[in-house]
This record gives sequence, structure tokens and C-alpha cells, in this order.
Amino acid sequence: MLRAMPRGRHVVAGLVALGLTACREPDLAPLRADLSSSATRVCAPPVARPSHSTPKRGVTRAELEAALVKLCEQQEARAEASTELLEVLHEGLAQDVAVAGDLRRSRMMVDAARIDLEAIRPSAQGLRTAEEALARSATRCGPSWAGLDRLVLARASAQSKAGHAAEALALCADVIALARDEDLTGGLTDLLLANGQIQRVYEVCGPMLERSPAEERARFARSLTVLRGTFPASLDGPMQRDRAEMMLFTFGRARDPGQAFACDRAGSLAAASDGKPLTRGERVDLERAWSVVRAETAAPDETLRTAYEMTLRVLDNLIAQARGG
Repeated sequence: MLRAMPRGRHVVAGLVALGLTACREPDLAPLRADLSSSATRVCAPPVARPSHSTPKRGVTRAELEAALVKLCEQQEARAEASTELLEVLHEGLAQDVAVAGDLRRSRMMVDAARIDLEAIRPSAQGLRTAEEALARSATRCGPSWAGLDRLVLARASAQSKAGHAAEALALCADVIALARDEDLTGGLTDLLLANGQIQRVYEVCGPMLERSPAEERARFARSLTVLRGTFPASLDGPMQRDRAEMMLFTFGRARDPGQAFACDRAGSLAAASDGKPLTRGERVDLERAWSVVRAETAAPDETLRTAYEMTLRVLDNLIAQARGG
């Protein structure tokens, strides 16, 4: 019995050590550093790139944002798009910074972060779910509203039918410029939407070239050549921006409470799952989950890569058609 006591003490000591390890406070510093770098990427200023058209005047970010919202409101009211607002969009796209693309970044996750998707609140009209509230928020007019390219292309078609080839093709080039800027500033969702825009330009503007003067076709080809050379060469940029936003959206609860991020978008994403203060167990779980995610090496989805390459080939075909090839 006396000989067994040392072994018993060792067992007890081991269990105590195991308990201390299990009760340790997780080190969230690396995770918080990742969140900080992710926020820096999300809040990065719009990139500089060559212009496809000589700008006539400067357009502020606020002016361009207001024009995008008003164009949406005109569409909602089934009114004709204002020539003045389309000119603001054109000048915004002609600047040497991709502000339009930055304003157009998808807000699906940002808006989702502001609504409790599990909340069900009774009202006089019956049960109103947060999912319904999210659906309504998606239809609100904002700078990233869906359908801007269709509105611009509709005006291009009208100009072409009226015999205004220069104005029609300039609008077509603007839609390509918009898609390019969205690719340069957005994530994979934005890239997929931009792919659709370029496909529609090919379908709508390709036939216009046949009835446009050679001089206007050549000008259009020059604009598109500039744009083609500044599309992202790979999906690395959109993937990195996606990863940054998903990190904030998924692990934002673990951020340093005293740290404020540099832009509202990053703050909204990080606040997606805010609630009661984290328990120790929740902090441990977040640290473990983040360690797993950090160890993963995501490769570009082959379907996305193929779709992007096909879209660029569509653009190449449109340039060749404009050149008469």
C-alpha cells in the first residue's frame, strides 16, 4: 500500500495538469492579428488603373454614389434614366481610380450581418421573419444595386437605333469598364456578376458594330483594348478579398473589443455574430476553428476560373469584331 502511494500521487498530479491545460485561457492574439489584417484588406482604397476614356471633369466619390442611387430610384419608378446621371457614371469610370467598382461591391454579407436571421418578431400583420427583412433590404436602392448594366445597355440600344453610334458604343464601353472595376475591387460574387455584364455587352453591342461607322468601331476597339489589359490576370485578388471578408464575418466575435476597424464595411462584417460576451469555452472553440481554417490552402475553384477565362475570351471576340476581324 505504501509503495502504491507515489504512483497515486503521480496520477493525481497528471490529472491536475490535464485539468489546468483544459482550463487554460486561449491565446487570441494571432486570431486578432488575422482579423486586423483582414480588415485592412477590406478597407483598402480603390486601386489605380488606366482610363478607357479621357475624363472631362472630376467626380467625387459622394457625387458618384448619389448618382448610382438615383439611377436605381429611377429604374424602380420605371422612369427613363437621366442623361446627366449617366454622364456622372461615365466620368466616374473615366477617372484613374476604380471608385465605381469599390462602391459596387456586393453587400450581401454586410446586410446579413445587420439582421438577426433567427429572430421572429410578432406584428399586427402576423409573424415577420428576419429573412423577410433581409429580402426587403436587398431591394433597397444603394450603389451596388443589381441591373445597372442592363439600364446602361438599354440606353445604348436606344442611341444606336437613333443613329447615334458614338454615344451608343461609349455606353457599351462603360459597362465593360464597370465590370473591370468590379473585378479589381470586389470578391468572387462581384466577379461572377461582372461576367454576366460582359456577356450581355457582347449580345447587345455586338450587332451595333455592323451599323456603326468604321471610325467609331475603331475608337470602341481602342477603349476595349485598354480595358482588356487591366482585367485581373488571375482570381488571386478576388479570392483574397473573399477570404478577408469571411474571416471577419466568421470570427469577428473574437476581435479586441477596444479595436475599431478603419471602415464601416469591416466593422459591420465583424459585428455579424455579436451578442453576449464570449465564454471561455467559446473562446477556445473560436481559436480551434480559426487554427483549422488558417491551415487550409484554398485553391481557385476550377469552375470559376474557367468561367472567368471564357468571359475574357468573349471580350477578345468583341474587340476583334470591332476591329473588323
